[in-house]
Amino acid sequence: MLINLKKISAISIVTTTFLLTSCGGGSTDLPASIPEDKQAPVITKTFPGSSDRLMFDVSVADHIVVTFNEDILKPDASNIVLYKLGNNDTRIDPPIQGSVDYDNLDTRTAKFTIDSFLDKATRYEVLVKNIKDTNNNQLNLSYVWKFETTKNPTIVKTTPLNNVVTATARPTISIEFSEAILEKSLFNNGVVNIIVTNVSNPANNFDVAIKTIKLKGNDPKTVQFDLTDILISQNSYAKRVGPN
Repeated sequence: MLINLKKISAISIVTTTFLLTSCGGGSTDLPASIPEDKQAPVITKTFPGSSDRLMFDVSVADHIVVTFNEDILKPDASNIVLYKLGNNDTRIDPPIQGSVDYDNLDTRTAKFTIDSFLDKATRYEVLVKNIKDTNNNQLNLSYVWKFETTKNPTIVKTTPLNNVVTATARPTISIEFSEAILEKSLFNNGVVNIIVTNVSNPANNFDVAIKTIKLKGNDPKTVQFDLTDILISQNSYAKRVGPN
């Protein structure tokens, strides 16, 4: 009886061994391991300007934009810092206040938005530091560049055009500027900074009330406004832009 058990045991071992060696159908190649990312992120594009190109006439309402070659951990205002520069390009503390948004899906672009518009005819410096990619590799060196804001915007075009007769008694009036402007700069203590005046009778000029005023759609350079009252036929009107 013991002999029979040994035979059965031996057969079981052989059979099991046969099944194990035959299940794989031969040797199996393991998948190659993915190399570990040890490369630091690289800045591929900046705006306005770059470290090798000082940009002038930058709008006081522009964003600071930084694009990377790979996905990074979401940056904040401690990673993208904007300084106003004084004499001899020395930094003036504290840095300019703002917030940072990051698009990691398509563009790998960080955008710094200032809380209020910049000063005109002023030089600024951008400092990008401590940026890390999704594998915790850090930007090798801080990246610095400068730009200079424009002096003053100029009016490029008006609608209706200057000295042109309009057949519309209540036209939509627009003013196109040379650069982007902030919508809140259209007002001064709640008063509109654009005035339409009836100038047909120099002894009795009067202003026409503006009903609505806003930036035109997605165009930050063009202001569009409508009048409350209709214009008087065969009368002349003037537009004035600036603080009242």
